[in-house]
Amino acid sequence: MGGVGPLNEHRNYTQRLNPIVKDGVVSGAVVVESDVTDQVKLAGGIAHEINTPLNTIMFLAGSVKGMAEGDLASGPDVRKAATKIELTIERISKIIHGLKAFARQSDGDPFAPTLVKEVIDGALELCRNRMQNAGVELITKPFDPALSIDCRSTQLAQIILNLCGNSADAMEKSDVKQIEIEVVDRPDEIEILVADSGPGIPLEIQNNIMQPFFTTKQLGKGTGLGLSTSRGIAD
Repeated sequence: MGGVGPLNEHRNYTQRLNPIVKDGVVSGAVVVESDVTDQVKLAGGIAHEINTPLNTIMFLAGSVKGMAEGDLASGPDVRKAATKIELTIERISKIIHGLKAFARQSDGDPFAPTLVKEVIDGALELCRNRMQNAGVELITKPFDPALSIDCRSTQLAQIILNLCGNSADAMEKSDVKQIEIEVVDRPDEIEILVADSGPGIPLEIQNNIMQPFFTTKQLGKGTGLGLSTSRGIAD
């Protein structure tokens, strides 16, 4: 079920040419090739996340225009449509804010007090449309919205995204598809739990799932780096 990442799936790469200079003379070059497949997939997913609410705005704007042209626009109807447009724009703003935070390099950032709710909400906003298309219900159990931790918020959001993505893949054939996020405030730590209604992890591979490049996914659907990366961030 596992193994070293797929070898013949379609991957996306970028190349950078670094010249080798000695005594002012270029004697060669080093080509640095980077696998950006995951970034490309993320960008495609984000584009879809933004396109959906944009379509909603277009529909609502068209409805208001139609009412106005037919002298059918009433105050309550216009206010209702305007409110929906405002809420949809707010959602787009949250997606863009989360994407900007997620995309930037944060390894050198200092730990800073961060609201747990903001991190979770931002992460879920980036994958909400994907989950809806897959028929997955996202459930966040109630917790204190003022709960704060010292962390790198971008990296914590990345962990949550990785875990939710793995859960969605694991539930592909499940009749009930639910992801539940729970925040537990313990005396000396805050624990964020991500659970799903999938079949679970077979006992015989539980000791291997954190190893780099180990994957149970079909060829072309995973690199086996999500959990190991998440663990590295958490450590």
